[in-house]
Amino acid sequence: MKLFHIIISSLFFSILLLSCKNDPKNSDFSPGSTTSDISEEKDNTELTKTRKKQINSVMAKMMATPELSEFTSMIVSVQLADLLLNGEGLLTVFAPTNDAFENIPQGIKQNLSNPDYIEVLTTLLKNHIVEEDLTSSELLQYIQKNGEHSIKTMGGASLKAYLDDGYIILKDSNGVIAKIGKSDILGTNGKLHILDAVLTITK
Repeated sequence: MKLFHIIISSLFFSILLLSCKNDPKNSDFSPGSTTSDISEEKDNTELTKTRKKQINSVMAKMMATPELSEFTSMIVSVQLADLLLNGEGLLTVFAPTNDAFENIPQGIKQNLSNPDYIEVLTTLLKNHIVEEDLTSSELLQYIQKNGEHSIKTMGGASLKAYLDDGYIILKDSNGVIAKIGKSDILGTNGKLHILDAVLTITK
């Protein structure tokens, strides 16, 4: 299953890179251009801008981070990739590492790989996405001001952010905690923070 996830991610990223290479580079107006030529050039310019946004999106940043390959491939498998690739609003993604998924109990891990549990997996992944732009410095300010900060995820879960030994910690309603490691990976449509545990697991 892991090999399948890796193949999906690699193929998806390769297509994205290829589309960027094939974008027209020159949209300058020339004296002999017709109205249709100018219109086409404008369309091509917009297409190029879109590709540039995609190649620097949160999704692209995730796919370029080897330790997030499991999370990334799951995002692709439940068709959330387009949201993180082309979404207009700013998002924050708290992405668990491959090691974090390895630490999930075997039975739960098997369920997440079962097509019958795709809704459960989709909700789990959405619970690691927030529909606002949250930097680590902003989280730190909120925590220092109130002692903790409540975060509502796209999947409907509530997470509590607080400080422990200098690290920002996220805690779910089950009491599971995850430490934010590498943070503030900037994409054109949001931020990416890396977690050392998977949150909101349904047992």
